[in-house]
Amino acid sequence: YPDQGSLARHRKTHTGDRPFQCLECHKNFPTSTALRRHLTLHNSQSRPLPCIYCGRRFMDKASLTKHEESHMHNEQRKYPCEICQKTFHHVTDLIMHKKYHDPDKKFDCEVCGREFNRLNNLQRHMLVHQQ
Repeated sequence: YPDQGSLARHRKTHTGDRPFQCLECHKNFPTSTALRRHLTLHNSQSRPLPCIYCGRRFMDKASLTKHEESHMHNEQRKYPCEICQKTFHHVTDLIMHKKYHDPDKKFDCEVCGREFNRLNNLQRHMLVHQQ
């Protein structure tokens, strides 16, 4: 972390302390940034870009484009997992996927900070943030 303040903010995510509350749904968050990110879920204007395949909405074009690639055929995926042979469009997705095979690795929810030991559990959990 670039400075002590940034490190201190990050450490808060590990303490279980969640002093920032959403006035809309009363969920608590460890940082004001996490709360701000969550608040976009309550604003229908914050995700103006729908996926042409499934209708899921995104805040920016880059996120939408990356998501839409997930609907493409496997031949277009360039990064294979050497353990299970699942393929990915982006090397960052492959790196994230590899955590699934390592029981010591964890998947953290970027919205609320909750930790999961399997990618599919995190993906299922993310549905609560889309409501």
